[in-house]
Amino acid sequence: DGPRCVLNENDLINRIIKPKIREIQMGSPKLLSCDVYRAMEDNLPRLVFVHYKQANKLMKVLAKHHCPKMLNHKDVELNVGAENEIEAIVKLKGGEEIGLDEWLEAKRDLIEFTYELRESSKFAKTCQSKTRNMEDDLFGCDDEILEITRYTSF
Repeated sequence: DGPRCVLNENDLINRIIKPKIREIQMGSPKLLSCDVYRAMEDNLPRLVFVHYKQANKLMKVLAKHHCPKMLNHKDVELNVGAENEIEAIVKLKGGEEIGLDEWLEAKRDLIEFTYELRESSKFAKTCQSKTRNMEDDLFGCDDEILEITRYTSF
C-alpha cells in the first residue's frame, strides 16, 4: 500500500470546494460553454475529445499521419509521481473514512448545486448536460477517443 492522504470532510468542503480552488474554478462548464457548442454545431470542425490518459496514443496517430519522424520518439507522457500513488480518503464527521472518488461520486450533484459550480441560466444547464452526455460517450469507448461529427448527438 502507498501513502494515505486523509482529508477532513469539512476542510475539503470549506478550504477547497467552496472557494473553488484550481480546477473547480475553471472546469468544463466554463470551457465547454453554450457558445462553444453552438460554434461546433454551426461550423462542424474536425474535433476530437481524448481522455488525458490517452495523450500518447493521440500523439502517435498525429505523428503517423503528419510527422513520421516523430514516431520513434519516446512517449510524451511524463508523470513523475506515477510510482507514488496516494490513497485519498475523506474522513466523515462520525469518523468513518471513505475514498475520495467514491465520496465525490456520491456528493457531486449536491456539491454543484450548493456551491453554485454550475452555470445558472437555463441554457447553460442544457449545455452542461451536453458535456455530461459527451463524457459518457467518451468513457464508453474502449479507446477513450471521441470524434465530433455532424452525427454526434450531445
